[in-house]
Amino acid sequence: MTVREDGSLDVDALETLVDENTRLIACGLASNGTGTIHDCHRIATLKKNALTFFDGVHYAPHNLIDVQALDADFLVVSPYKFFGPHCGALYGRRELLSSLKPDKLRVSDDGLPRDESCYLSRWELGTPSFEALSGATAAVDYLAALGDRFGGITDGGSLTRRDRLRAGFAAIGAHEHLLKRQFLAGVDDIAGLCVYGVSDALDARAATFAVAKEGVAPAALVEHLRSRKVYATHGTHYCPALWEALGSSTDVTRISFL
Repeated sequence: MTVREDGSLDVDALETLVDENTRLIACGLASNGTGTIHDCHRIATLKKNALTFFDGVHYAPHNLIDVQALDADFLVVSPYKFFGPHCGALYGRRELLSSLKPDKLRVSDDGLPRDESCYLSRWELGTPSFEALSGATAAVDYLAALGDRFGGITDGGSLTRRDRLRAGFAAIGAHEHLLKRQFLAGVDDIAGLCVYGVSDALDARAATFAVAKEGVAPAALVEHLRSRKVYATHGTHYCPALWEALGSSTDVTRISFL
C-alpha cells in the first residue's frame, strides 16, 4: 500500500488492489513511527473474501478499540503499551479461532480457553502466563478507573467496565488533544524542524511525533532533549519502509506524550 506525504495510507489505491482473490489484509490502526491513525474502518469495508488482521499496539494506549465496529477478524495489542506487563493479546472471531489449524504440540489442548481446561488453549503452547494475564487485567482496570476519576462518572458501581473505559478514554483523548495542539503550535516557531505525519487534524493522529532537525543528527537531538528533561528516542521505530517512502533517513527522532 502506498503512503501519502502526511504519512497516512492511500486507501484509494488499496481499493484498486483488493479483489476476490485477496486472502488477507493486514494493517496497523496507528503508525508507531508518525502517530498517524489510519482509516481502518474503511479498509475493513474493502475486504471482499479476505480476512482482516489489525495491529492495535500503538493505537490502544490512546483510543478505545471496538472490534465489532471495526469488523475485525483478528486484532492484536501489547498490554505493556498501556501500563501492563510484556505479553501479547490476540482477538479473533471465535469461529476462526476454532477452525484454523495452529502450529502446536500434539499434547496441547485443542479447544479454546474454558473453565474445564483451566483456560488452556489450542493457541497457547502450554500453561498460560497467569501472572501476565493478571497484570494485563489490572492495567485495564486502571484505565477504567480513569473514567471514575476524570471521566465525569459519579456512580461507577452501576456501570459496566466498558462504560468506565469509554469515559476513561474520553478523558485521555481530551488531555492528549491539548498536548498535541500545544506541541504543533510550538514547533511552528522552530526553524528547520520537520514534523512527520498528519498535522491538520488532531483526531487523525496519536500524541506521538517523529521529528527531524536540519543539520542535527537524530542521536544529538535526542541527547539535547534528554538534557532538558524531555525523554525521546531515535531509530527506525520498526518501520524503515515508512521512512523510505517519505524520503527520510531511517534514523528518526520520536517524542511521545502521555
